[in-house]
Amino acid sequence: MMPAKTAEEVRLQIKREYDGYSKQLRIVAQYILDHPNEIGLETVTVVAERMGVQPSTVVRLAKALGFDGASQLQRLFKEEVVSGAGALGYKERIRQYQAPKSGGGSDHFSSVLDEALECGILGLEDLRHSMSAKDIAKAVQLIQSADTLFVAGFQRSFPVAAYLSYALQRLRKNTVFIDGAGGLYEHQIEFSTKDDLLIAVGFNPYSDQIVSTLDQAKRNKMKILGISDSHVSPVVVGSNAQFIVHDPVVRGFRTLTSSMTLAQAIVLAYAFNETKA
Repeated sequence: MMPAKTAEEVRLQIKREYDGYSKQLRIVAQYILDHPNEIGLETVTVVAERMGVQPSTVVRLAKALGFDGASQLQRLFKEEVVSGAGALGYKERIRQYQAPKSGGGSDHFSSVLDEALECGILGLEDLRHSMSAKDIAKAVQLIQSADTLFVAGFQRSFPVAAYLSYALQRLRKNTVFIDGAGGLYEHQIEFSTKDDLLIAVGFNPYSDQIVSTLDQAKRNKMKILGISDSHVSPVVVGSNAQFIVHDPVVRGFRTLTSSMTLAQAIVLAYAFNETKA
């Protein structure tokens, strides 16, 4: 088997073959999809430690993809990073950023605020480089063509889904917010049709509610727009359009900075596209 010639070809190959990988190889494959810059810039030992696997597991996946070793695989992602100066700048800032030490009093609160702001800025820069106008246009087209929108998001995803539902209703789009009140989330989508769209928001760990909602949507042959944190997330696998968002973590708490900004961008794009129509 001839190995892929670009990082994008590697991603497509992994998605095609993912279901056939062992549990350990899936961990490496998902990491490659979700953290391509680190694969290109860090050593095999470092990325293996972050994944919680042995370096030999990374090598095994590289060979399964047709490469002689991990260095060939990494070179493709390094070339991709170097070709995008903005992404490299983002990575270098992540390397250099050091969280301030916790203290007490006003200094402590200032350091927390500074850390939250810095991490938010870094997350937004990552969003800028990972999203494209083509992705936004596809989302807008799906929203416009749907008879009814169903919006679902539970646990940490709930605020993002709630905002999307609120904003799209204000734009006079027929929208149903699947809030799961009374445990009725499956019934809230039960009578959807193939002419409707489910906007599903879900981040790891993926709730049983979002998985069940997606299963019902697929049974009803709905179109799906997924917003998640992994290319192999159940929220985006089999979707008609997808957005992968990595929200920054501040002192162990995962933020929603990037996810909310993406939701606002989708709403704004839809609103102004409707104005032109």
